[in-house]
Amino acid sequence: MQSQHSRQEANKVLEWSKLLGALALHAHSTRGAEFCRSLGLEPDLAQAQSRLNETSEAVLLRESPDPLPLLQFPDIQPALSRVAKGACLEAPELRDAAEVLGLVEEVQRYLSHHRHDAPTLAALLTRLGPSGGWQRLKMSIDHAISPEGSVKESASPDLRRFMQHANELKQHMRVRLEQILHSQRYAELLQEDYFAQREGRYVVPIKADMRGKVPGIVHDVSA
Repeated sequence: MQSQHSRQEANKVLEWSKLLGALALHAHSTRGAEFCRSLGLEPDLAQAQSRLNETSEAVLLRESPDPLPLLQFPDIQPALSRVAKGACLEAPELRDAAEVLGLVEEVQRYLSHHRHDAPTLAALLTRLGPSGGWQRLKMSIDHAISPEGSVKESASPDLRRFMQHANELKQHMRVRLEQILHSQRYAELLQEDYFAQREGRYVVPIKADMRGKVPGIVHDVSA
């Protein structure tokens, strides 16, 4: 086993931090680069040999006709830290978590296929634990969250019903606004015959000298 002093001397002689910085440049994600920079010298020969085996196998796979997949993924660590404290995730954060779970599944499938070529790397799959749990989690997220990071109407029967009702109300409001715009009753009040949306509400342009005759909220005033 190395002493703390000898390890520090080895880091200095090998310019270990510079080496890790060069390694981090090849990472395809922020988390990957951070992990590269945090690597330390192994404390004994057996562990060092295991790391060398992993590196050799990774090089072999990279140069093979079926190379390792490029792993670009979002950093979900801040979201996971909030979950550990009891927080709920927003839809885009759940989408990112599902993307990471999908990459985990891809890596698992790839290393299982190349188990004989890379036994040391394939052995790392045991750290992932049983795949059934996180695969079901990914399926649940995919069912409820779209690739754009929004909640799907199909996420639950209640949500589907509420969304349908909201769409019906919006359609009713648009029809009512069209009636107002083409009604002689409001012709002298309107600046122009169109409607728009402000802060999530439908609005119509009213002449400045007529706004006192129309009940409602003034969202904006033209110069």
